Amino acid sequence: MYIVEGDKVLLASPVAVGKASSPTPKGTHRITSKTKHRRRQSQPGAGYPMTYWMSFYSPAYGMHWGFVKPYPCTAGCVRMPLNTARKAFDIVSVGTPVNVSSTQPWDATVGAKLPRLDDSPLPNPPMSYMKSSKVFTDADQGKMWTF
Repeated sequence: MYIVEGDKVLLASPVAVGKASSPTPKGTHRITSKTKHRRRQSQPGAGYPMTYWMSFYSPAYGMHWGFVKPYPCTAGCVRMPLNTARKAFDIVSVGTPVNVSSTQPWDATVGAKLPRLDDSPLPNPPMSYMKSSKVFTDADQGKMWTF
């Protein structure tokens, strides 16, 4: 993922995108809303935290903090590492264009230098923690999983 202003890349990070059965909608969209502390409304996973939520395409699709794996694994959202989500939330505004594509002009230069992230080995936090307010407090402090 790249956040760009003019020709300058302001932020670049590996992200996780939608799996084949629920792809991230390709095309040019706009940020339609931002919510710092949001919870998933639909099943499965209602109540799951989607911190630093920035919706695009429709209210059900957005970018947010979550596990990042090196393969398509989401229900259509774009999941970002915690520090990336915090920075992106501060940089973008409602109305900011979002271009979802398989390739971007910066892939061969900036993208080639990004680390490959795989949060798969991390333990799943207990649901009691994930549904508590502490998950938001920890995220605001830049901490992950202090259960």
